Amino acid sequence: MSTARHGSRGRSSGCGSSTTLAAVLLALAGVVGCGGGGTTVADADVQDGPDDGAEDGTEPEDSPVDDGTADEVAGEDAAAEDAEDDALEDDAADDGADVPPPVCGDARCAPGETATACPADCGVLHVAAGMLHTCAVLADGSVWCWGAWEGHHAGGLGDVRVPTRVAGVDGGGAICAGAGHTCTSTVDGRVLCWGRNGFGETGQTPRHAEVFPPVEVAGLTGATGLSCGLYHTCVELGGDVRCWGRNDFGQLGTDRAVRHAAPSDVTAGRGLHIVAAGARHSCGGQRRLANSCWGYGGTGALGTGTDAWATSPAAVSVRFSSLALAAGSFHTCGISDNLSAGMGTVFCWGANEHGQVGVADAGPLLSPVGTAVIDASLLAAGRAHTCAASAAQVYCWGAGDAGQLGNGDTRSTYEPQTLALAVVELSARWDHTCAVLADRTLRCWGLNGHGQLGDGSSEPFGSSPVEPVGL
Repeated sequence: MSTARHGSRGRSSGCGSSTTLAAVLLALAGVVGCGGGGTTVADADVQDGPDDGAEDGTEPEDSPVDDGTADEVAGEDAAAEDAEDDALEDDAADDGADVPPPVCGDARCAPGETATACPADCGVLHVAAGMLHTCAVLADGSVWCWGAWEGHHAGGLGDVRVPTRVAGVDGGGAICAGAGHTCTSTVDGRVLCWGRNGFGETGQTPRHAEVFPPVEVAGLTGATGLSCGLYHTCVELGGDVRCWGRNDFGQLGTDRAVRHAAPSDVTAGRGLHIVAAGARHSCGGQRRLANSCWGYGGTGALGTGTDAWATSPAAVSVRFSSLALAAGSFHTCGISDNLSAGMGTVFCWGANEHGQVGVADAGPLLSPVGTAVIDASLLAAGRAHTCAASAAQVYCWGAGDAGQLGNGDTRSTYEPQTLALAVVELSARWDHTCAVLADRTLRCWGLNGHGQLGDGSSEPFGSSPVEPVGL
């Protein structure tokens, strides 16, 4: 866990409300005191005026001739300094006493605690891989981000290659990340967003502004899930779905290709219990019923059997209910949760130039096709790769040029590559993937040009899982 350092108590200049005997004697001797602009060692870097005296704290050359009291003054000064040092030591001891030692289980991930040592406080609950940044929610509700700064604005720094806590967010729940924005739900069902807002993707106006610190999206209560596309966002509200942001391809599902900075109901979206936002399209699923998709259909990403666009939900041509849905940039995948379609089988459709749909056919595939993965419970889709997970391993396929398959290789393939990881959550948005392990630690792999893997390295990519520093 990256630690936040407490600021040290400011050192006194010796010119407070009390007056030492040394100061009185100096004043009587005509030596400039605290009010005369003289520079002391403690504040030598402050220039109160030209030629006030030597920068090392000595008296000016034109100071009065010693009248025999210099030794007494020096002794008083030394005594005063010793007393001041003792007081500062006492203050430091008091400061330390005010900070309780880390106690695992106190619902606070304190400096010195980690997910490995104290998963109850510091374990990773959720992770969101954006285009060039990554964010995670810890067990104490804090949100930490790393990678391209414009996506998270954590700490107001430049590119952050290790996790940094995001100020203004406590009690974080579900989280998602897009091209340059991030949103999280809270434990009481509100939604907070921050980052780029050129298309209204943070739910704030004016649209062409960057939002930070995190701001609540108005009019939302009871949020149960979130999904960020590149420039739009969707939220699950217990059977309803609302979306906002970019809408030039109908990806908001509002029946009109007009962007919305405020959350808008998905037309005929009643009963959707899961939602997945892609680059230019979105999809939703109903319990024990069919899936539907809306937005850009030019690559078959809607799965309707055609390449037509849709500004409101259109039924996916192969009927199966989904345990999970994942929308990549131009492809979509779902996990079947009914026996007739094969419980746990991953179906995919859309663009397949890198094998991201999981079959040899170069595509595009206009309707869902079954993949070789038949025991999945988790799913994530990036720009042109897909990952799924069962109880004991992760499967990835598609584009591998940036190591996004995590198998130590950079070759692309439609055949699932296996990673021996027991995971509880997966996330991908572009060319990197992150997974929360069963022990609540985190692993990431793939593109790292902006530090999105969080391991502090400057390597352009990582083809094998690495652990973000300090989590």
